[in-house]
Amino acid sequence: MKNLLIITGAGASYDAADPAFYNVEIERRPPLTDQLFQVGNLKQPGAANNNPLVVEYLISNPNAARIGSERPTAKSLESYLSELRSHKSKEVRKRYWAVPIYLHDLFLAVSNGYIKSKAPGVPSNYTALISAILNSNYEQIIWINLNYDLLADYAIKDSWKNDFKTLDDYMNIKTKEDGLEIKYTKPHGSVDWFYSKNNPMTWDQIRHGKVAIDDNFEESLSKEVYTHYYITEELKYSDDKKKLHAYPAILAPLGKYSYVCNKHIETIIPILKDTASVLCIGFSALDGDVLELIEKHMPKIEKIKMVNKDINQSRDAYQRVKSYYEKNGKKINLIDSYVTCARTFTSFIRSGEVHDWLSQ
Repeated sequence: MKNLLIITGAGASYDAADPAFYNVEIERRPPLTDQLFQVGNLKQPGAANNNPLVVEYLISNPNAARIGSERPTAKSLESYLSELRSHKSKEVRKRYWAVPIYLHDLFLAVSNGYIKSKAPGVPSNYTALISAILNSNYEQIIWINLNYDLLADYAIKDSWKNDFKTLDDYMNIKTKEDGLEIKYTKPHGSVDWFYSKNNPMTWDQIRHGKVAIDDNFEESLSKEVYTHYYITEELKYSDDKKKLHAYPAILAPLGKYSYVCNKHIETIIPILKDTASVLCIGFSALDGDVLELIEKHMPKIEKIKMVNKDINQSRDAYQRVKSYYEKNGKKINLIDSYVTCARTFTSFIRSGEVHDWLSQ
């Protein structure tokens, strides 16, 4: 089997461009999950332990800022947001709908401002990862990116000149030279994906709680997802002006997810059935939807690598994958020390270990 599954989590984007090697705007570094709403005093953006960019965008989004002021821990954030979404008070529930807008604003700023270069987001460790893949013997890559930002997207666009004008383009990335194919998807959404909505509420009204959001708000969103290109270039010519009202196709971290683009998932499932190698970078293995994809649709795992900065994080993530995968009788017969890796994304690339592992 010459297929490879790549999973990139928050740790991959956080270390996509190590400040020691790349020209970056450090205050726009992609936050980790436990930093998404990490604030001290919102009136003191320079306070210690604050991510200045997080503070900046929370200040502009008062409904989301309440989450930061209540300080849910990383472990409790998912349950906190779930409770917020289903709260008995309508006034509390409506705060949830400011969260995808906040995440859109935050990660769009990260995408376009963290790596300072002529081409957006490149070079980066994502660029180097793609180069390593191109030098390997793999023929087909399934890339599941759990990040909302565009840093991996920019690396793919730079390498394959793919503009991602439609969602189908994500499933049709090919190189003419060696025949490598990539299926790339972002199951939890992206800052350049949108739902259309059939109500006139503005993002600013939702951010500031200036409108009454009823329980039918979610039903007002389209089932179909649109790319940024489609929203800006195609729909502006449409006679149906309601479609011009867009809302971020981003799933707040709730722990349990439905996929943003089911069509992508349906496309990759048949390929997963013929895939036995897995490379995880910055992936905590807390996402039940991804674990379920692996358990249900990969008959065997012959090779897997968990790359996290801390060895305990790598071991814990691997044990979560292993436990979930083996719950129905399948086995992963690999030595833990071969699977786990205590490296940042940067050191995994620069040490050459990525090439060694891909060539094994």
